[in-house]
Parts: sequence; C-alpha cells; structure tokens
Amino acid sequence: MADTGLPVSNAFFSVNSFAVSGSNVFAGTNNAGVFLSTNNGTSWTPVNSGLTNVTILSLMVSGGNIFAGTNGGAYISPNNGTSWSAIDSGLSNVNSITSFTANGKNIFAETNNGVYLSTNNGTYWTQFNSGLPTNSSVSSLMVSGDNIFAGTKSTGIWRRPLSETSVINSDQQSGIFNQLNFKIFSKNHSATSNVSIEFTLFHSDQIAVKIYNLSGREITTLVNKKFGAGEHCLCWNTRNIAPGCYTIRMQAGANSYEKGLPIF
Repeated sequence: MADTGLPVSNAFFSVNSFAVSGSNVFAGTNNAGVFLSTNNGTSWTPVNSGLTNVTILSLMVSGGNIFAGTNGGAYISPNNGTSWSAIDSGLSNVNSITSFTANGKNIFAETNNGVYLSTNNGTYWTQFNSGLPTNSSVSSLMVSGDNIFAGTKSTGIWRRPLSETSVINSDQQSGIFNQLNFKIFSKNHSATSNVSIEFTLFHSDQIAVKIYNLSGREITTLVNKKFGAGEHCLCWNTRNIAPGCYTIRMQAGANSYEKGLPIF
C-alpha cells in the first residue's frame, strides 16, 4: 500500500475524493486537507496553503484549475495546490460542497442547498435548482451530452438542458441593466492610481462592489451598503496593486454584473 506522507496514524483520517491533473494526483482528506503525489502515490505532500477548512469533501480539475469543496465553502487553486483561494460569493446558505462537475467554462457544485452554477471559475455562483423538487437533497451530479443530471436521495433522477445556463446568464445581465448603468474609467496606471467606477441607480438598492484578481481571489470590497436612486461614483486607489488583469463585480440586490480591468 503506497501511502508515504499521509497521516495514517490519525484515527479520524480518511480520504473522501481524488482528482488527477496530468501526472499529479490529488487526495482530499477528512481533516488534513489536500495531499499531492507526483509519483503515482509512492509519496504524498500536503498542499494546503490558503485553505482555512481542511475537511475536503470533493475535488475536481477543470481548465487548469483545481476546485475543492469543503464543509465550509469552495476553494480554487490555479497552480496545482501551491496556493488556494476561497470562492464563496453567491453561495448563500451553503456549508458543504460534496461534488463538482463541469461543462466547458460552466462549473456546477452540489451543495447542502441544492445545485449552484458558476460561469467564471467560481468567482460568482448562482442557484441552478429550477425544476428540482422543493427541498430536494441532491447527492450526485453528471454532465452527459447536452444535459446535466442530478441524482437525489429521495426523489429520483432529474435532468436539465445545459443550454439553460445561457438563459440564466442573460437574465442576470438584463436584470442589472434595468437597475443601473455601470461604467469604469481608468487612465494609464503610471499617470494616475485612481480608477473611477460610476453607476446610476433607477431605484434604491443594496450595492456591493468587489475586486478580484485573475485567479478569482477577492482583493478588496470597495463598498457594501444601500444607495439611493441617482448617480454615484466610487474610487479605487490602485497605487499598491500589482499590474495585471482584474475583475470588478457589482452586486445590485439579487443581480450582478462584471467588467474586466487591466492595470498596467
């Protein structure tokens, strides 16, 4: 049995999931985080930097990223587990993620609160439960052909067309435009360190504006409060921000909208 490096002496130790990326094999454990083997399991190394929850219920590799579901939210690693970042935005009332499945850029998560979908590598999640019985307990997910299948604990198997993921996205986009105009103004980073974020609300709403880096890690929250109808402007000082590509997400009530911003 090849388990060198795994904490087998721990009476509460167990392996809940595996994922493979090239020659790398990842093991998600019950209370010791993620372990990596680069030699077919002959030896294992813990790769837990950034993981604040080390009970790993599920692992998945998709598009060069590793996704980890825990009993305290979701995480992503773009570098084979060298570092992890939490990706919980939009996962309301979720305290465990027991499996993932993917279709291209669409990531689906099976949670204690039903199925969630992310179209941007987990930066933001939206519930994908339409058509499932109320309070249905989903126990497995699979993408096959043009459909996603959900297995439940007491109400059988359910199917939904993958084409409906685009319907969700268009609904979110049109909803936000009905509520606000959203603009970003930025000059050359060497000339000014300020980025202006302007928006116009057509009615009062709770507004949250957050900044994410290319790996989906939240850099800062600019604001999270209620704004009245009218024109508003926020300023993001990027003086100490490293050059690169960032995403500015505005959440207005139940709707969200994103814009990319390169910092030179």
